[in-house]
Amino acid sequence: MTFNLRNMKPNDYASVRELWETIPGLRLEEADTEEAIHRYLARNRTLSFVALVDDNIIGSVLCGEDGRRGYLQHLCVSEKHQGKGIGKQLLKAAIEKFSLLELFEVRIFVLKNNKHGTNFWESQRWELREDIVVRTYKL
Repeated sequence: MTFNLRNMKPNDYASVRELWETIPGLRLEEADTEEAIHRYLARNRTLSFVALVDDNIIGSVLCGEDGRRGYLQHLCVSEKHQGKGIGKQLLKAAIEKFSLLELFEVRIFVLKNNKHGTNFWESQRWELREDIVVRTYKL
């Protein structure tokens, strides 16, 4: 199967959102509105990617950075296209971009009950951090 990767664009939002809504273990929040994602892409130009088959978005990854660390969010591939290396290629593209920025590390937050996501990150040899707790303050 042939697929292409390209940078995510603001006008991809509707298709990407539709994909996200089909992925078990991927939780959408207020920060995933169209306006919020447009701001995110504007702040992190050329860091986020989509995977396409015949011009249809079948995978995505949101990527951002703070000058020290890179952050991956919503790395996913449609269930129909999983197991074909697309997620690995999205991850590789993100890591290559982050490497150019000379960051110290890259992080991803995975929901505890997301077994599929946990298995993917373990298969990619990502270290599980048990020494930190994430807390959120809603504005």
